[in-house]
Amino acid sequence: MKGRLTLIVGDTIALLFFAWLGRASHGKAGLLGIVETALPFWLGWMGAGWALGAYRPEAHESTRAALGTTVRVWAVGIPLGLVIRAVWLRRGIPLSFAVVTMLTTLVILGLWRGGWAYLQERRAPHSA
Repeated sequence: MKGRLTLIVGDTIALLFFAWLGRASHGKAGLLGIVETALPFWLGWMGAGWALGAYRPEAHESTRAALGTTVRVWAVGIPLGLVIRAVWLRRGIPLSFAVVTMLTTLVILGLWRGGWAYLQERRAPHSA
C-alpha cells in the first residue's frame, strides 16, 4: 500500500510539474491554471494506470518493470488526457501541442518512475 500511495502522489506531482512547465512557458503559471491544465492528463493517466496495473507491486518491482509499465500507461493515458482536454475545452488537439505533451510527459514520468524504482532496488536487501 505504501508503494502505491507513493506512486500516486509522485505521478500527481509529475503531471503538475508538466502543467507548470507548459503554463510557465506561456507566462501563465498560476496555481489554479496549473491544476486545470494537469487535471485531464491526471484523469487519463489514472484511468489507464488502474486499467493497466501501474499500481500493482509487480509493475514497479524493478527499474525495467517500472519503465515498461510507464511506457504502456503513457501510451494510453496521455493520449486519453489529450482527448479529455479537447472535449473539456471544446476544441481540437493541435499537433504541435500533442507532440510536445507526449514527449515531455514521457521524459518526466519515465524519470520519476524509473528513478523511484531504481532507488527501491538499491535499498532492497540483496539475496545471496
